[in-house]
Amino acid sequence: AKEAIKNLPDLPSGTDVKWGEGASDKAKGLKPGESTTVPVVVTIPGKGPQTVEVTVTRPNPEPTPSVNPETQGVKTDKDGNLPDAKEAIKNLPDLPSGTDVKWGEGASDKAKGLKPGESTTVPVVVTIPGKGTQTIDVTVTRPNNNNNGSADNNNGNGANNGNNTNNAADNSNRGNGQNSGNGNFTNNTHKIGNVNADKLPQTGEKQESALLSVLGLALLGIAGVTLSKKKKED
Repeated sequence: AKEAIKNLPDLPSGTDVKWGEGASDKAKGLKPGESTTVPVVVTIPGKGPQTVEVTVTRPNPEPTPSVNPETQGVKTDKDGNLPDAKEAIKNLPDLPSGTDVKWGEGASDKAKGLKPGESTTVPVVVTIPGKGTQTIDVTVTRPNNNNNGSADNNNGNGANNGNNTNNAADNSNRGNGQNSGNGNFTNNTHKIGNVNADKLPQTGEKQESALLSVLGLALLGIAGVTLSKKKKED
């Protein structure tokens, strides 16, 4: 109450100051920004008590930052469990101190019901001091199973390796036939001739030329076999 008496230092020593009857209740009944007068009792030695009216004002609350929570997508673990709800609020450090974040009703069950690679929205509840509670939807994704992906890749590689092996075998047989002039040469020659003939354009001269080339190669193969047998007999 002494704060209500501006010239208290000038008054006689021992002056007593206190709030009058009903002053406290009137002050508590004020709304932010409102003012009223309340009694204050001043007792000066040798003069007795006297009551004076003092203006009392209830101030407005300090404005809270006008920052709204911003959400960001989160991922579950491999079993579908949600991370800490605070990870879903991108600008949490910018919100007022004491802001509380937690997952809303049913969020956990929805997340666990996801299949690998699927996404859904779940509620997150944000409580900001002085601004109340609000519920926001956040996107949650269950990541794919990396092990399954690796297995698929391995299967694909196995198929490719098999194809490469077969191609290598074909090339090897063809090479052996051309170099050694053994019996496999004729079969491989026919195989090569058939493949090339399929790719030739449907014109008379080029087809005949290709067939003559194939026949020539076949005759060379037969000649090679004959020479080989003659050398063995000698």
